[in-house]
Amino acid sequence: MALSRPKRPIEIKNTRFEFIELSPKRMFGREETEKAGEKVYVSDMERTVLDAIDRPELVGGIEAAAEAVFDSGKKMKFPKLLDYLRRFDDSALARRLGYLCELLKVRLPKDLSGYLSGQTNRLPAYLGMPGRWGKEGPLDKRWRLVINVPKQELLGEVHIG
Repeated sequence: MALSRPKRPIEIKNTRFEFIELSPKRMFGREETEKAGEKVYVSDMERTVLDAIDRPELVGGIEAAAEAVFDSGKKMKFPKLLDYLRRFDDSALARRLGYLCELLKVRLPKDLSGYLSGQTNRLPAYLGMPGRWGKEGPLDKRWRLVINVPKQELLGEVHIG
């Protein structure tokens, strides 16, 4: 869960909830739902996918983020995803998303694809977190990403058809 102020983890009905502090500018993309009889706010699908790519260490790594992109690819609302990407204003996030969508054969509308392609004029970024995956790997020239995660590990349980 994300909050605009620090909060200690809590446990509700045997489920542990940890809170991530976000700036007020980044508090968007959430919806109200009910869990275990309690009303809570959770991120919507598009925000969850971007958060997984932006902070893969919180979801099990870039391989879990790739799985999220693959699983939600046909269900995402692309205008909303584009709006969120613009609000994030993070070139590395956009390039990682572009690379993963291309790799996983997620079809994107022209406006979103164009936005992602327009983010590639920056310094190279790493696909995976260098602390976990190191800094070595080939440079993907299209996305200006150092592909420092072996494809077999990145794809994990994902089977592209």
